[in-house]
Amino acid sequence: MIQQEFIIFIIISFTSIIQSLFGVGVLVFGTPLLLILNLDFVETLNILLPISMAINFFQISKNTDSIDKNLSKDLFIIVLPLISITLYLGIELIKIDLKLAVGCFLILIAFLNFFKIDSLRFINEKIYLSLMAIIHGLTNLGGALLVGIISSKKFDKIKTRTNISFFYFSFAFIQLITLWLNDLFSFGIENFLYLLVGPFLFLLSERFIFIKIDETLFAKLTNVLLFILGGLLIINTL
Repeated sequence: MIQQEFIIFIIISFTSIIQSLFGVGVLVFGTPLLLILNLDFVETLNILLPISMAINFFQISKNTDSIDKNLSKDLFIIVLPLISITLYLGIELIKIDLKLAVGCFLILIAFLNFFKIDSLRFINEKIYLSLMAIIHGLTNLGGALLVGIISSKKFDKIKTRTNISFFYFSFAFIQLITLWLNDLFSFGIENFLYLLVGPFLFLLSERFIFIKIDETLFAKLTNVLLFILGGLLIINTL
């Protein structure tokens, strides 16, 4: 048991650093890794969602003016309701593995970004957001697709991370509310200790890493993240 808790701590630390830099990481990397440790989906959500929200809160708080208003409208009208509905269905009724499809799609987006091709030319933005919401509700992996659509907007690094963080915070919030309404939310002393790790590593990463990354490097690193996420999701299905 102690060994498993230590492994969970390492996973949370690693994914928190990734999320501190890019706005996503705790859920999209942490979910499959904790499931590999034989934690169930609901237990995994109870551990990771508060950590993800805490990091995103710090990222949003200083840059609220960078939140894109058009994207925010679609978030509240389209994305959040679909996440809540599909999360409930995913817990109670549907067991589906979308990792291969998501992985291939992310690598496609990374290629399009690399060659400076607007990926939204090939799919309507509202349809993309709807698919992202459904996938997130069922698998907790929608953050990977979130990076794809925000990176295609070609925002600067602050606006990119702020919008990813705002969406991701909202994802986690509606997921926690859905768990609570269905009497599935739990938060013990271990969850609280895990929760402290995220903000601490965010403050360190913000001070020593994020401020030193220029705009060009950030765009390249975001694209590398898409390749890595896509590759890991594909490998995980083999």
